Amino acid sequence: MTDTTLQLEDKALDLDSAAPTTWNAATWFSVISLAATSFALVSAEFLPAGLLTPMARDLGISEGTAGQVVTATASVGAVTAMLSNVLIGRLNRKTVLVGLSALAVGSNLLSALAPNFWLLLLGRAGLGIALSAFWALSVAVVARLVGANATGRGMGIVTLGVSLATIAAPSAGALISDWVGWR
Repeated sequence: MTDTTLQLEDKALDLDSAAPTTWNAATWFSVISLAATSFALVSAEFLPAGLLTPMARDLGISEGTAGQVVTATASVGAVTAMLSNVLIGRLNRKTVLVGLSALAVGSNLLSALAPNFWLLLLGRAGLGIALSAFWALSVAVVARLVGANATGRGMGIVTLGVSLATIAAPSAGALISDWVGWR
């Protein structure tokens, strides 16, 4: 019988060799910018939960149909999340993040100005692309910015933006809608 045991050398792997040992102001600003953008994107994703009734009334559709704007964002986002790393590949990360942010702004404008349900759905699908690809890429960007020893802290800061948006967006959307309308 042949011994197929794999022998590994006893060497420590230095995952942090090129990583900064301290965070400078630019690093903090970059991580906080990712957190703020994550907050904005996730807020845009969850805002409609508190707006379905006025949206449905304004567009002449049922509340159940209006709820599909949330489903569209999530569904397109799920597919995008699986494909984004392959599609983004070796593109400049900063350029891609800025482009995804611009896509989110454009998608939100389309959603706010949509004269009918189908254009609203298209705008929300665009948001799903921007949101999921941004989130997938931000993980890699944070790791590169802060290094292996601080990746958890950096992702914690970015995730704080996501968590705050999840808590605040639905009720904030309903409140703002009462004042100025859902658009």
